[in-house]
This record gives sequence, structure tokens and C-alpha cells, in this order.
Amino acid sequence: MSPQESLSEGDFQRLFATEAEGRLDTLVDELLELEKGGATPEVVASLFREAHTIKGGAAVVGMPHVARVAHALEDLLEEVRRERRKVDTALIDAVLAGVDAIRTLIPLAVAGQEHEQVAFEAEQRLRIAIGGPPVVDDKPAAGRASKRAAPSAPARRRPAG
Repeated sequence: MSPQESLSEGDFQRLFATEAEGRLDTLVDELLELEKGGATPEVVASLFREAHTIKGGAAVVGMPHVARVAHALEDLLEEVRRERRKVDTALIDAVLAGVDAIRTLIPLAVAGQEHEQVAFEAEQRLRIAIGGPPVVDDKPAAGRASKRAAPSAPARRRPAG
């Protein structure tokens, strides 16, 4: 590539997609190890790093919805890392669902296809798995900060208006 040529956002997104696929595979492999051998600090730290790297990469290449889901996944793994959450079947299932969601979202984002609602729903599931309130927002949108529901408030989406 000559100095005059530059990579487009799409080029960076495709590179990220390739890297993320390997990281997602590593997450699954380490989850299986976690399930078999318990929450060793090394495995938990590695899981957290993989989610953190995916989150950061997605944000850098212009995939905010993927980054939001990866951030929720990272938050769930942080609960394990800080020993506030035990490793159990529900946790493994939630992390695997988060990995599957990211695997679904990345190709949609690269192709420029609608994926906002899928990301929003995946983030909701992960936030619920963490034990925190789901995100309440009248429309999930990039670049807009999500509002957190008060713990006593029911999580409902406002009707579209």
C-alpha cells in the first residue's frame, strides 16, 4: 500500500471482525476451562481482558452497539473477578449468550445493516444477569447515554411516539 492509499473505516472494521472472532473463540475455550476447573484468577483475568479488548476495538472502529454489548459482558466478568459473583451455570450461559450476540452483531455492523435492537436486547440480558437494573431508554441509539432505571422502578420501554 502506498502512502497515498489509506484504510477506510470498513477496512478497519473487517480487520477488527477477524481479530474479534479469534478473541471470541478464546472466550469460549476459557469459559469451558472455567466451568471445569473453577474460577482461577488467571482464567477470570484472561476472560475479562478478552472482553475488554473486544469492547475497545469495537469502539475504535465505529461499532458502538458492539462495544455496548462487550462492555456489559466485561461488567459481568468483573463481578466474577471481584468475587462478587460465583461461577455457575447461569453465569456461563449468560457469557455464552453475550459471545453469541457479539458474533451476530459484528457481521451486521460491517455490512452496515440494522443491528441496534439486537444489541440493545443483548445488553439488557447481560445487565439482568449482572443483577443490575436493565437499561431504560425510549429508543436505543448510538452516541446517547443510556439511563439507568432506579432499582425500585420497573424496567419498561416507553412507547414509540
